[in-house]
Amino acid sequence: MTDTTSRTSLSRRDFLKAAGIVGVTATMSTPTLRLLKPQTQKTEAQGEEKWVPTICMMCPAACQLLVRVRDGKIEKIEGNPKGSINLGKICARGQSALFRTYNPDRLKKPLIRNDPGQRGSFTGFTEASWDQALDAVASHLKKLISEGRIKEVAMLGGWPLCLYLEPLMKAFAETIGTPNAIGIPGGACFFPKAFGWSSAIGVGTHAQILTDYENIKYLVVIRRNFFGSISVVHGTRARALMK
Repeated sequence: MTDTTSRTSLSRRDFLKAAGIVGVTATMSTPTLRLLKPQTQKTEAQGEEKWVPTICMMCPAACQLLVRVRDGKIEKIEGNPKGSINLGKICARGQSALFRTYNPDRLKKPLIRNDPGQRGSFTGFTEASWDQALDAVASHLKKLISEGRIKEVAMLGGWPLCLYLEPLMKAFAETIGTPNAIGIPGGACFFPKAFGWSSAIGVGTHAQILTDYENIKYLVVIRRNFFGSISVVHGTRARALMK
């Protein structure tokens, strides 16, 4: 090998390092990943920093969180070390709530459709205040009640509504006179679990049932991998058994 060849050739190690740098640069420049970066987040830390306690609503576990806020903007989400449920641990879904907050397509104001003929499309809406939106809903409900058509109204709720606000939903539905208050996807997700709990141990609904992992001697897990799923609550408590 000549001197010229040795100066221009790359070792396998150098090639892989260079390829890795190019790959990372190209990936970070793609439009897809740029959307994941909060547009309002500052590149340099400035202003007063504070940690705000809250509760995660990304799954039924309802883990306790600490949110780092600087200049009114969220910078980081961590588990609350004093949290009695998740013991300071959270999953990737909980941390991704940062991007959910700063999603450029997030709806920040109520939208009222002016042209019913454009149903099924994303056009024909105008922004409104919450008072305007609530007045429009109340006016339409009063019209249906006066015409005896209130049973045409249906209330559909996901897991936050079913888990935390179900009594309010049922009370509101009974007040206006509609029997159509439905929590979904109960039949496809939570109902089989609740039915199994009720049949086996006599209790259990959609709430989180915590096993006393700290005091058990043997753990048998059948057809469930809560160490590889989003169930941080169970995985965190059961890890002590693995030591």
